[in-house]
Amino acid sequence: MELKMVSKQAIIESFRKGFRDKTKFFIPFIFLLTVAVVIFGLFNIDLFNKLPITAILSTIAGALAAILAIVFAISQIIISNLSERYSPYILERYKNDPKTMRTLFGFVTVITLSILLLFINAFLPPTISFMLLSALLFGFVYSFSSFIKYFYFMFEIINPLEFASILEKETIEHIKNQNEKEIQNYISSMGDISVKSLQRNEERVCNEYIQTLYNVFDEFFNLKEANPEKYKPVVNLSYYDRDNAKNNILGYVLDQYSRIYKEAVFRKAEGITMETYLKMSFILDKCFRGKDTNLVEQMLKAEYLLSEFTIENKDKSRFYLIHHLTEKQGRIEDKHLDKFISSHLFEVTRLIIDHDDFELFKSEIDYFSMGSIQSPDKIQEEIKDELYLEDMHDSIYQNEEIFKEIEGKRNYLQFLIKYTLSKDFENKKEFEEKLEEFEELVIGHLEKMKEGTYYKSKILREFDEITTEEFENVKRQIEDSIKKVKEKIEGNEHELRSIKHWLKEHYITSKVHKTFFVIGAYILFKGKEGRIDAERYLRELWEHTHPEDAHAIIGNETPVTFDPSWLTYLLFYGGKNSAIWLHDMGVRFEGFHGTTVYAYQYYLLCIAKSIEKGGNNLGLPQRNDLEKMLKENRTYELEELYQFTNGFKLETDEHLIKYCDVLIKESDNWNALFKNNAKEALEKTKEWVNTTSKECKTVKEEIETILPLDLEKVAKCREDIFKSYKESSEIPEVVQVKEFGEERDKELEFIQIYKSPLIRKDCLIKPSFVDCSTRWFELGRSVAVGEINYLIKRILEDERIERVGLRARGHEKIFNEIKSVAGSLKEQNYKPSVVFIPLEIFTEFVKKRLAKRSEHLRIDEDTELKVINSSKLTPFEDIIILDKTAGIWTFEPDEEAEGRLVIEIKEYDADKSKVDLLAKTVVNFRIVDPNAIKILKIKQGSSISARMK
Repeated sequence: MELKMVSKQAIIESFRKGFRDKTKFFIPFIFLLTVAVVIFGLFNIDLFNKLPITAILSTIAGALAAILAIVFAISQIIISNLSERYSPYILERYKNDPKTMRTLFGFVTVITLSILLLFINAFLPPTISFMLLSALLFGFVYSFSSFIKYFYFMFEIINPLEFASILEKETIEHIKNQNEKEIQNYISSMGDISVKSLQRNEERVCNEYIQTLYNVFDEFFNLKEANPEKYKPVVNLSYYDRDNAKNNILGYVLDQYSRIYKEAVFRKAEGITMETYLKMSFILDKCFRGKDTNLVEQMLKAEYLLSEFTIENKDKSRFYLIHHLTEKQGRIEDKHLDKFISSHLFEVTRLIIDHDDFELFKSEIDYFSMGSIQSPDKIQEEIKDELYLEDMHDSIYQNEEIFKEIEGKRNYLQFLIKYTLSKDFENKKEFEEKLEEFEELVIGHLEKMKEGTYYKSKILREFDEITTEEFENVKRQIEDSIKKVKEKIEGNEHELRSIKHWLKEHYITSKVHKTFFVIGAYILFKGKEGRIDAERYLRELWEHTHPEDAHAIIGNETPVTFDPSWLTYLLFYGGKNSAIWLHDMGVRFEGFHGTTVYAYQYYLLCIAKSIEKGGNNLGLPQRNDLEKMLKENRTYELEELYQFTNGFKLETDEHLIKYCDVLIKESDNWNALFKNNAKEALEKTKEWVNTTSKECKTVKEEIETILPLDLEKVAKCREDIFKSYKESSEIPEVVQVKEFGEERDKELEFIQIYKSPLIRKDCLIKPSFVDCSTRWFELGRSVAVGEINYLIKRILEDERIERVGLRARGHEKIFNEIKSVAGSLKEQNYKPSVVFIPLEIFTEFVKKRLAKRSEHLRIDEDTELKVINSSKLTPFEDIIILDKTAGIWTFEPDEEAEGRLVIEIKEYDADKSKVDLLAKTVVNFRIVDPNAIKILKIKQGSSISARMK
């Protein structure tokens, strides 16, 4: 059928070419002949009168009418047939084309005028008749010319290959003019023709329109890159608002590709599925290189739907789509990688597992393995080694100051690559910035070394000499070293394996390995539901490149690592520095099923495999290593290790042991993964978890003893204690407060009111997240309570103060007694302002509405006493009423805070895991006017005293 199609198109093309060649000179000849006849007639009217006008008019009308009847009827039949075979748009295009309209209008007009002139010619003067006949002759020539162009157009429109070119040009024109509806119609027509061509086994036509669709998108993409604002797509609209889409060219093209692809799958047309897949792949490459993430999302969504279709139908083309997943990563901008790997790759692999398409899963792992993917932990070690810059000139090592500066920068970069990039993959940007600083530092020193004075001052000893020739040789060596350092860091066309190259590889492979970690957890989830053989899938994922019958050691790896440290960081932070990453929408499984259980179990299975392979070590440092870090100012590394070890211990207590027990109980499910001895492997894993947890606890405690106190946390501790003390202290409202004066107060005896607890050091070191704010609040309040107790004690011990016995029964009578005593103080020109009152009595006052507020007691319109209640911390049984001028509270100030409270925080030498904290006030309270105080003594044996007890 394809040969027949090619032959038909060749015949049409040959006829069209022949027709064009034969008519090329015919129309100009007829036109010139007509002009000549008219000119001749103008000068020979008598001869004109002898012409058979009636016959000429009849001939023109008859000829044009015959052509019109035959040609247009045949055209209608052909176009209708083509519309039915390919697309209704062909008929629409034919009817609306200007060539069709001009030709039809010309024919009808000339025929009508010819018939009209035929009837009225006898009544017209010869000159008028001649002029009208001349006009008709020109109209005839024009109609014939339009007819020739119409024929050209017909040859184009009936040839679907030529018609593709017409549609492409006009679609691009509509894109430039932003005629959204027309764009959609034109692109839909291309899809119609392509699908119907495929249905008729005309693959050449189908391929032509697949290419045309790509050309349309390509032109739009170029326009968009040149003018992003004008051609910005508006595509994420609701179903009910589709008509308002704008510049949605990619969406329209993908819709047609989807139609073509599905039809090709249905008809087993592998050539068409491959061609469609390739064009979609090219489009995705362009989208990845572009700046518009919306285009990427559109493309990935379309590809996902096609993957779903092919996987459901078990079509061979699904292997193309999966191969497509594995070959793109290195060509994708960083900003699109997460969408492609963490989301799209995961979702498509979920489809494979959901449909239990093991062969496709196996193919996917094979594609990744053949891509020579490396584990992120190995790339980390590669970068750490490369940072030593072996090609640095010896002069760098000969100056201790320069070498230490470079070493400090390198140590931080090695810390970033080992810890920070494992915790958050996006920290790649910080690493790049620090790497540039490192490069500038190294090359900067090397450049300076080329200056003789600098070289002598930094490298040579006082009496050393160097000749000009020797120094020139050193300069050449330094130049060579600078070149090699740049190549090692940045790379070039010869040195591809640079640090920046490895960094890009690490970023990609980290995301890929994270995705397959989540896929591993998803396999466990599906296995638990009984939908797949989870053990079979995991074995393929882990051992695809190392089957039992392998002939040799194979360097290719599957996208799985068994490094305990990298796996643990992934489990804790998810490459996003988030402890709740497993709850993100991007890693959700089906419905409301959780992911945590399966992620932890998969982690433990990987650890079990790591132990089997001999990699049972988190690489925790020893005490001397920790001390070296402190000595080298690598406190950032100590802080990171502290958080990691603390986190591992907490996870052990909360999750790891529990899930180990679950796996051990179900160990028969995993025998194929561990040489038919899964129970023993998992019991070893549980033992490893316990041992590692103890090691983490030891390292954490050692780091606590080494790390200095965090100045910010110490300052916050001081601030919180002082704030609590200030809010709790009632001394300024009770008595006069004065700061110690050397001359005035030198005879006074001062006491210390203090609290001095030993607190855990983790409250005050930077990496700890322990919240000790409640402790600080209690400490400040305790000192304030101690001050009130001291004041009450001093008042009750002073024999000069008048005591009034209180035998009254009923709280109203007590209240009246208080009013009476306060009134007597006022009569003595005092201003009573404070009342100390047992809580039981004041509570009754409030209940009986003798007191309206809990903090004050109104005596009369002019007098309101501040109430201080008794409590467990401030016990007293008598009622004390006083004027603020009765006593003076003298304090020795804190020189640092300039307040009454003195706070001292220092490490506890006897136990470095503790901190010695002291909060105190140094005060003296003396009563200067005992008459300004009255004590209402509740006598023992009274009903009130009995109830209080």
